[in-house]
Amino acid sequence: MEQWQSFFVAQAGASAALTGLLFVAVSINLTHILKLDQESNSRLADRAFGALVALIGILLASSLLLVPTSSTTLPGIGLLIIGGIDVIYQLLNQTRRWRSIDKQYRVRSAIVGGVGVLAAAFIAVAGIAVLLFGIGGVAWLVVSVMLAYVFAVEEAWVLLVEINR
Repeated sequence: MEQWQSFFVAQAGASAALTGLLFVAVSINLTHILKLDQESNSRLADRAFGALVALIGILLASSLLLVPTSSTTLPGIGLLIIGGIDVIYQLLNQTRRWRSIDKQYRVRSAIVGGVGVLAAAFIAVAGIAVLLFGIGGVAWLVVSVMLAYVFAVEEAWVLLVEINR
């Protein structure tokens, strides 16, 4: 696990920083976000929370893997729980969003939402891999981290820039 320590320290810091930036993006445009949600059922607040859940998933997974342990049971089960909860939320959130948006935006929404769901799923995959194959299974988190950052940054961009166009 020592060979992964720097990676998890970096990801815990990066996901925490991006979470803070997401809060800033939402707070800057909060009135506008809530107004658009009320007027057009745009579900921008759901987009913000989906990005937040993705980033918190990475933060929790990275923090969990920084806890010293000689067993792979705790990290494996912890990752499975974090990923499972994240997947369930992302699926529910993306389905609700997809149903409420105009048909012309559904394909793009499904692609972006799919990235968020996959990011969450790879946390759970990492948990299963750790339980089955040992600590090397945490390599699946690299995929999750990259997808979660792409998803969260895209959602934050919409909340910060696109809604003002």
